[in-house]
Amino acid sequence: MDNTNNLDKPKKLDLESTNTKDLKYPRSVCFIVGNEFCERFCYYGMKAVLVLYFTKVLRLTDDEATESYHEFVLLCYFTPLIGAILADSYLGKFKTILYLSILYAVGNIALSAASYFEHSLLSIFSLGLIAFGTGGIKPCVSAFGGDQFVAGQEDQLNKFFAIFYMSINLGSLVSTFITPILRSDVSCSSRGDCFPLAFGVPAILMTVALLLFIAGKPFYRIVAVAKGNVIFKFFQCNAYAIGVKLQSLYTSKKGLEKRDHWLDYAEDKFSPKLIQDVKTVNRVLFLYLPLPLFWALFDQQGSRWTLQALKMDGIVFGETALKPDQLQVINPVLIVGMIPVFSYIVYPITNKIGIFKTPLQRMTIGGLLAGASFIVAAFLQISLESEVPKGPSPGYGAITLINSLPCAITLLSANSAFPKTFSLDPGSAIRAPNDLPVGLYPITVQSQGTCYLGNDTSIELATFNIKIDDQEINAIHLIPKKSASTISPTYSLAVKIYPHSLVKPDKGDAAVQLAYSLPLSMKDGENTSQSIYLSKSLNEASNDPKFSFNYSTGLTDYLKIETFSGIEKYNVLLKNIAEADYSIKVRNGASYILVVNQDPISGQVNYKLNKVVNENHVSMLWQIPQYFVITCGEIMFSITGLEFSYSQAPTSMKSVVSAAWLLTVSFGNLLVAIITKYIKFNKQSIEFFFFAGLMICDMIIFAFIACLYTYSNQALEDGNSDSPGNGTVKSNGQGVTVTSSSHPPSSSSSVESPHTKHDSPVDRMRTQSGSNELQDTKL
Repeated sequence: MDNTNNLDKPKKLDLESTNTKDLKYPRSVCFIVGNEFCERFCYYGMKAVLVLYFTKVLRLTDDEATESYHEFVLLCYFTPLIGAILADSYLGKFKTILYLSILYAVGNIALSAASYFEHSLLSIFSLGLIAFGTGGIKPCVSAFGGDQFVAGQEDQLNKFFAIFYMSINLGSLVSTFITPILRSDVSCSSRGDCFPLAFGVPAILMTVALLLFIAGKPFYRIVAVAKGNVIFKFFQCNAYAIGVKLQSLYTSKKGLEKRDHWLDYAEDKFSPKLIQDVKTVNRVLFLYLPLPLFWALFDQQGSRWTLQALKMDGIVFGETALKPDQLQVINPVLIVGMIPVFSYIVYPITNKIGIFKTPLQRMTIGGLLAGASFIVAAFLQISLESEVPKGPSPGYGAITLINSLPCAITLLSANSAFPKTFSLDPGSAIRAPNDLPVGLYPITVQSQGTCYLGNDTSIELATFNIKIDDQEINAIHLIPKKSASTISPTYSLAVKIYPHSLVKPDKGDAAVQLAYSLPLSMKDGENTSQSIYLSKSLNEASNDPKFSFNYSTGLTDYLKIETFSGIEKYNVLLKNIAEADYSIKVRNGASYILVVNQDPISGQVNYKLNKVVNENHVSMLWQIPQYFVITCGEIMFSITGLEFSYSQAPTSMKSVVSAAWLLTVSFGNLLVAIITKYIKFNKQSIEFFFFAGLMICDMIIFAFIACLYTYSNQALEDGNSDSPGNGTVKSNGQGVTVTSSSHPPSSSSSVESPHTKHDSPVDRMRTQSGSNELQDTKL
């Protein structure tokens, strides 16, 4: 017989031998609850800002950041299998949690350090430790908490799980909201953000979690490690049966008596009960084959959807802005509010009208809703892509005009393709309103009166030629030029032409280009340097963004500066010129030309900020519909799927099903990483449509497989029901019931406890025996 068959069975509580009134609430659970709060704060806080860390600090492209993010999540949901095996068969729960928590804490500290030094290899190493640590302890913590209770403490156990799940929710919700603020509102880098703090606070919380766990050791009730492991037994039984089956076909055992089922070939080594349980699990796992794609879509909330939010306007009111990584908190908030709606409104209505009654039907609809959410995201993305400035068409070019003269001017051209009049104020920079056909354009510069410098010295205006090249943009910089005469110098119009481009920032920042004319500070050709800082303080700092240049006149490259998806103010500090004092406000997604002119006579410096590409106009709040749709899909797919798995899996195999469920999350993230790496799309909207179509096709396949599935009352046959007559299966301590009395059973289960940030539904499957079913799934 299989020695691990009893691992997942509820313990028979000997109420006669226990005086319930004499049993005190275990003090040890306080340390476990505190540990879980800190650990969940650490994990979800670090994960919320991770994709932005890849793009802003490690400077990965959006595709590379998405690939790296999903590789990390893949590991987080694969390593629970290792943690469960360690806890069940080798180390026990306490040592597994302790040792892996140490790795977890070290990984978080190392990640904070890596973000400070902006070190890629150290970041990868740190994330590997974190993935192994958080994944390894997933299946152990709540089970270890359940071990603290003995026979006669059922009510206290129920209260423990309620508090335990509340700590999970609280830790994840608070960290997802606060950590992006720590990242953006504190400056410790040249970008104006502080990832070391955003990772450092979760690292501190994980260290506190570890210390709390160690401090509780004198109070813990530690259960001895069981012999054998049901996951090993499951794979051994399958492998042995396949081997014997193949031998019966191709070896000397060809004459072996034919069996009704290929698993029956293992009956000479494994008990009939174990073989029957493996058959049941295999039928459930066959249904799992299409499931990874749901997680491929769902987990892109932390990658593609967060990157999409970077390209949107975070302003809510005034200058208060949402952070793009904060929007991930929408999902758990909606979950808490939507579960009662589905339990008490949606499901009763669908049951009454006779649709979506079975678990597999509801899972199919949930998957289709996930696909629909990506269609919503795709249309939103199309509106964002329409804001990106387009270059000139073939046969046309464009010009950007910059006026560094001290007077307003008007440009005139005899060429009919050029606007008849084009006006420019002092310090203005503007792109010509229309693209121009390729050709040569004579331009006459005029002013309403004489154009004077500081001491009433006039500037002689003139005519110049502009050559328009095919599909190119040139910047035309108009400046005063001093004559070579030293006795009675005069000033005339000079024209500088530079290659130019229009940039649409897409990383939650703004782009600023400097057009400068500083004749008294520097002279052309001299080996000197000058810097203009953009600082949030009145004194420049070494980590402030800055423009550096070596000539008195020019146009710099674009400098990206943080806006944190809203509005940011920067002081413009011109080094070596004390009277220079000016501040600018920049918006997320906008590009600017900052014109800095110095009067060559008086030395006065003038500034003007000119917007050449508009800021992001689509509000981040427009992501709420896609979050709402995918949350509805999550409730119908994930929660129903877990409860379906619980009702269908044999008691001895529930941890196998839990492990398989988490592996679907892991494989889903692997799928995203592969698609991102090897399939390239011209536009992000096309990729969203691709995933939506893939999900719809996947659910069609799933629906076909589901039609062939025969529901099992295995849980009832194993004796897990409170009342065999009514077919109700209750998970201990969770307040969750799964109805499976009919054939097929309806999934109209009532979820009485609040949703707990991707954790509770798996833990609902945990029994009082404390078996290491895998805790933190993605719901």
